[in-house]
Amino acid sequence: MIKPIVEGAARQFAGKLLVVRVDADKAPNVAKRYSKALPTLVVINKACVKPAVEVGYDNDQQTRDFISAAVSGCPDGKPTKTVDRDSGAGLFVMRSSMYVNVYAKLPPNPSVKQVQDAFDVYIRKGLPANPTHKQLAGAYADMTTADITPADPLVVAAVDPKGAAQQVGIVAGDKILSEDGISVYGRPFMACMLNLHGEKNSVLNLSIEHASGSSVERKQVSLVRGKVTGLFD
Repeated sequence: MIKPIVEGAARQFAGKLLVVRVDADKAPNVAKRYSKALPTLVVINKACVKPAVEVGYDNDQQTRDFISAAVSGCPDGKPTKTVDRDSGAGLFVMRSSMYVNVYAKLPPNPSVKQVQDAFDVYIRKGLPANPTHKQLAGAYADMTTADITPADPLVVAAVDPKGAAQQVGIVAGDKILSEDGISVYGRPFMACMLNLHGEKNSVLNLSIEHASGSSVERKQVSLVRGKVTGLFD
C-alpha cells in the first residue's frame, strides 16, 4: 500500500527527493537504527540534523502529508540546527570505506572535477551505459545503506584551495576523528557534514589524523569558517 504513495512522491518531488528502498533482511543494522517495526519511512532532509521517521501505515493521506512535510521542513516543523550552507570549512569529505575504493586512487590535492568524475564512476559501476532512474536510485541506496550506520572516520577527499581548512594545513587523505569534541564514529554522515558548516567567522575545532609514510600524527586544529562553493562543506 505504501509503495505507490512513495513512487508518487518521487514524481512529485523529482529533483528534490531521492527514493531508496532498504531490505531489512540484508541491512538489519539500518532497520534497527530507525525502527522496530515495518514498514518504516525515513526522510533525511539536508537542512536538518534529525531525520523524520514514520513507523507503520495508517492511511494514504497521512503518509502523503508526512512525506510532504518532511521534504519541506524539519521534524515537527522545528529545525534542529540552523546551517549556513554558504559558509564552512572548505572540505569535501567521505567515509573511509568509500575513500579507499574511490578517492585514494586520485592524485594528491585533486581538482573538484576529478573528485566529481571519480564519484560518478563509483556510483555507476556495474550499471549499463544509460541507466534508468530506478537503477541509479538503487546504486545510491547501496551507498547510503553502507553510510547510515558508520563505523569508520571521515576522510578528506579534496580541499578548497581558498578555504579555511587549507589555511590550517589539512590535506586530502587526512582523517577527521571528531568535530568540536564530538566523535564522528557512529554518527550519521549528514550530521557530520552539516557540522562543517556554520556562521561565517565562527570557529570549528577538529581532531585530525595525518599519515606521512609510516608515521601517523594526531593533532587538534582550529579553523575559522569562511565562504564555500561547489562541492565543498
